Amino acid sequence: MAGQKRSARGSRLMVGFLLRDVGAFEGLAVLSSDAGGGASSRLRLGLEWSDFGRGYCNTTQEINQALEIKKMSERKDIPGPSKKLCPDDDHTPHEKAIHEKWPGPKPSLFSCKPYCFSRILESYDVMPTNPELYIEAFQGHFLFDSPETKFFLVYDDEDKSKSYNMLFSHYVTWEFIRYSVSADWETFVSDHNLKAGDEISFYKFADKNVCDGYYYILKFAKKPSDGKDDDAAESSEKPSDDVAEDKRRKKNLPGPGSRPMPTEACCLSKIITSQELVLENPKLYFNLQNAIDLTGCPDIVQHPRGTYSKDLYVFDKDDRQYTMKLSDCVSGGPETSYVLNTGWSTFLRTQGLKEGDRLVFYRFIEKSVYEEGYYYALRSEPYVAETSPSSDVASDYRIVEAERKLEYLKAKQASLTALLELCSRMEAANVDAEMGHDDDDDAVSAAK
Repeated sequence: MAGQKRSARGSRLMVGFLLRDVGAFEGLAVLSSDAGGGASSRLRLGLEWSDFGRGYCNTTQEINQALEIKKMSERKDIPGPSKKLCPDDDHTPHEKAIHEKWPGPKPSLFSCKPYCFSRILESYDVMPTNPELYIEAFQGHFLFDSPETKFFLVYDDEDKSKSYNMLFSHYVTWEFIRYSVSADWETFVSDHNLKAGDEISFYKFADKNVCDGYYYILKFAKKPSDGKDDDAAESSEKPSDDVAEDKRRKKNLPGPGSRPMPTEACCLSKIITSQELVLENPKLYFNLQNAIDLTGCPDIVQHPRGTYSKDLYVFDKDDRQYTMKLSDCVSGGPETSYVLNTGWSTFLRTQGLKEGDRLVFYRFIEKSVYEEGYYYALRSEPYVAETSPSSDVASDYRIVEAERKLEYLKAKQASLTALLELCSRMEAANVDAEMGHDDDDDAVSAAK
C-alpha cells in the first residue's frame, strides 16, 4: 500500500512538472489516486498546490505573470526565445519586408492600392522659393477619393522617422481642373536637393493606428548624371592657362537663343493672326491655358482680373535679347485673356513676321543666363503645310496638348457628374420631406 501511494504521488509530481514547463496554469487536469481504489485513478479539475508544484508558483499573481510571459514569447513580432520562430536555433537576423520598415504599426497591404503615380519633376516644381508640385487631375484622384483642400501625412522613404505635413489643394477654371501639393513639399525638396528631371512616386496606405485617414510614402530617384559635375571638378584642378583657354573656347559656343532647341523644352506653339500684326501698338494674344503653359505657373488664375503682370526674358535665334511683358486684359467675355505687348513690336519688326507664321516658345532655367527664373528662346517658322517635317515639333506639342486637355475635360466631366448626382439626391430628399410634411398635416386635419 505504501508503495502504491509513493507511485501515485510520483505520478502527480511528474504531471505537475510537465504542466509547469508548458505554462498551462489554468484549468489543470491533475491525476490523483483514490484512497479506496488502489491503482485506479481519476481526473480532477483545479489546482492542487498542496500536493505538487509548491516552490515554483506560490501566488495567483505569479501564475498570471507566467501566463503573460508565455504569451509574449509566442508572439512573432517581439524578440525572445521561441521554438516556433527558431526551430533550428538559428539566430541569424532575417531581412525585414518593405512594409515592416514603415513607421508606426504595420499597415494592411490589402486596404488599398499602395502605388498612386510617378512624376518627372519640372523646373517650376522645385523653384528656390515657395515651390508647388503641380499634378494632373487624374493623379489628384489617385491621391484622394474626393478633390478637397486638406493636409495629409507623408513619410520619407529614405528616413522613415521623418514625416512631412503637405497641403493638397485644387481649383477649377473654365478650361481645366488643376491640383497642387505645397506646405512641407518645399522642405522635402530642400532636404533631398531635388532638381528638374528627378522622379518622385507616391504610395498610399490606410492604417488607423498611424492616422485617421490615409498616409503616404514618398520615394524619389535622382536624374542620371551626364558627367557635367565630373567635368566641372576636373576643370577646377586645371592650371590657370588651361582655364583661360576654356573661356576663350566657350566664347565660340552658341548663345541661349541660337543653340539647338530640345523638344522637351517646347512649352507653347502659336500661329500668328492678322490682329497681332497691326502697325500701331501690336500685341500677341493668349488664352488662359496658353498663358499657364508659357509661364509654367497655374496659380496665375488666382490673381484678380487686371492685376497680373510678368516680365519675360526672351532671346531670338540670333541671341538678341528682348524683355516682354505678359499681362492680363479684361474683356467682355467670361474668360481672362493675356497679352504680350512690351517688346513684342520690336521682335515683330526684327523677324519680319507674317500672318500664318508659327511661333514656338522654348523655356529654360539657367542661372548663368538669367538668375531670377526662366528665360525663353523664341523661334519663328514660316507658314508651311502641316505634313512638312519642319513642323514636327509643333505637331508633337499639339498632340500632347490635346491629350492633356482631354484629361482635364474627363476630370471636369466626372466632377460635374458627381455634382449633378448630389443635386438630384438633395432634390429627392426635399421632395420626400415635403411629402412627409403634407402627410403630417393631413393626419392633424383628420384628427381635428
